[in-house]
Amino acid sequence: MHWAAYKGFFWIVWYLLHAGVSPLDIDMYGNTSVHQAATAGHKNIIECFLSQGADVDLKNARGHTPLDLATDPEVKDLIKYALKTKNCTYC
Repeated sequence: MHWAAYKGFFWIVWYLLHAGVSPLDIDMYGNTSVHQAATAGHKNIIECFLSQGADVDLKNARGHTPLDLATDPEVKDLIKYALKTKNCTYC
């Protein structure tokens, strides 16, 4: 999942999610697949993770969230929106 999320292979990510693989499994640096997709700037994969309820506020071993590692402005905006929506008391 980490490799597919970082490389931007949407259909592999989608398949793995539907096969039950968690996007929140961590690598040796504490990164989740959400961190990997954010780092590489793959908005469509972040959207896919969000549609499955993935947490975008988890910190890796160095204390970085996916937002901290995001390189693409659209990905940053999407993560910020997800964080704001998650904290909505009416949702």
